[in-house]
Amino acid sequence: FRDAPLEFKLLGMAFNRMSETIKDHISRLERASITDPLTGLRNRRFLVTEGPRLLHIALRSGSKFSCLMIDIDHFKNVNDQHGHLMGDRFLQHITERISESIRGSDLLARAGGEEFVVLAPNSGCEEARLLAERIRQAVVQNPYEAQGVHLGNTVSVGVAEYSLEPKFGSNLFEDMLERADRALYRAKEQGRNRVALWEDGDVGPDI
Repeated sequence: FRDAPLEFKLLGMAFNRMSETIKDHISRLERASITDPLTGLRNRRFLVTEGPRLLHIALRSGSKFSCLMIDIDHFKNVNDQHGHLMGDRFLQHITERISESIRGSDLLARAGGEEFVVLAPNSGCEEARLLAERIRQAVVQNPYEAQGVHLGNTVSVGVAEYSLEPKFGSNLFEDMLERADRALYRAKEQGRNRVALWEDGDVGPDI
């Protein structure tokens, strides 16, 4: 290539630059496809692909693995009373409080709307409950204040550990998410601003 005509060298350099640009563009598109644009968190698409892989690692190593399903209480009222722009900023505020409360090994994702999921490797139900309570308290103790608006925050959290005897979904990960979601539903039914652990007999809103 060193002895090639100048035109070929320039053409090769241009091709290399174009190839790198295309690779960079593809990489950015891939990141965007698994990232929630408002909060910067991983999105549901990432959750349903990466979650089963992380759970599989836990199963192979014989370690514990739990899931937290978090829902912002009365979030619709924020949008209705203060507008969607304020609602977005409030959502970002809650995201920061949750992010500050979790451990480096935990994975936080926005499942959609005002709902978040934390995957907690190496955590049984009790460790996950303590993590959920830490998140709940961090949210309560840090109200949102901006532009003369003061918004008190609370969240409800459902907690579940994976089970080798699934009741829901098509795999162990889906089963764990459903258990956490049903525990969350019970937390909200019991008054919100609380943590609930999965119990046999928990039902969801569609039951």
